[in-house]
Amino acid sequence: MKKTVTFVVLTALLILLSYFSLNVGNYSVAPKKVLAMLGNRLFNTEMPQTDNYEEVVVFDLRLPRMLMVIMVGAALAVSGGVSQGVFRNPLVSPFVLGISAGASFGAAVAIVFFGHIAYSIDILAGLGGLVAVLAAFAIARRPDGYMPRLSLVLAG
Repeated sequence: MKKTVTFVVLTALLILLSYFSLNVGNYSVAPKKVLAMLGNRLFNTEMPQTDNYEEVVVFDLRLPRMLMVIMVGAALAVSGGVSQGVFRNPLVSPFVLGISAGASFGAAVAIVFFGHIAYSIDILAGLGGLVAVLAAFAIARRPDGYMPRLSLVLAG
């Protein structure tokens, strides 16, 4: 029951803050207009007269930013949960395990050697982090296959 209430409250808070983020910015748009524009786009309802600039601000600038923030936050939460499960450590961190250093090294290599190629920094940073984790696993694993948590942290 407590988890259900927490889930409902956090979901309501996410919706409320998302709606708030559509209203806030350098160009102010009235909250009623934002709600009317969303209703028009989602359910084809009648909409009062709005400036075309307001629609551009809401749908081309603020809405994509809001959706990207939600997706990135969810991805970070999932990656943290997966890291805690894989490494069997509730205090796992990309800095402790060397993932961050490996990703930084991969990004630096991409900038120096492949800076003109699109997405080279992203790809090599991801590969650098992956190689760092695999190296930490290889160093920490004992010959019998057992891998103590402390050895993994020290290898990172």
